[in-house]
Amino acid sequence: MRLFLAMMSHETNTFSNVPTDRAQFEARNLHYGDDIVEAFRSTGTCLGGMIEAAERRGVRLVPSVAAAASPAGRVTSEIYAQLKERLLADLQAASPVDGVLLDLHGAMVPEGLDDGEGDLIEAVRKVVGPRIPVAVTLDHNILVVKSTIHYRAAFEPIAREIIEVDAPGLSSSNLERFDFKRVRRPIFPLDAETTYP
Repeated sequence: MRLFLAMMSHETNTFSNVPTDRAQFEARNLHYGDDIVEAFRSTGTCLGGMIEAAERRGVRLVPSVAAAASPAGRVTSEIYAQLKERLLADLQAASPVDGVLLDLHGAMVPEGLDDGEGDLIEAVRKVVGPRIPVAVTLDHNILVVKSTIHYRAAFEPIAREIIEVDAPGLSSSNLERFDFKRVRRPIFPLDAETTYP
């Protein structure tokens, strides 16, 4: 089995006047090809979890682009076009694949677009066709409760099926998975007898 792997993650603040350009991505994460696996293996991130699960099951990954920048203003049209073009060219070259794994954020707003993730997912779908599964993780920095309320609505029109998964790591909405140290009590919802005000 061969799965295409990519990440393009940005939480855009459209009120910010600080554009998110190539330098912003280079300062945080900008990796290509096989370097992605080495950079993200065992990191406790969504991408790291995808790599770990694939390696455990003997799945061959075809890594393309892993780009993430710290929250700031709109992603410049130049870097968005470059990353998207590279991702789609790699996908075309790798095809046919058995599936696509995309680690996205859900709040990326490139210049000239309202929905970076939607644009990217539609472009990926055009390359792989209607039968190849495209799995997308969204907003690994915010609890699933927020993801399912805010970001899910934007993807329902283009998703054949949305499956919510409680995975270990930073993306888990199950707070009992985290090892909290030096935290004052009570803490909701970890203490069963604590009520929410």
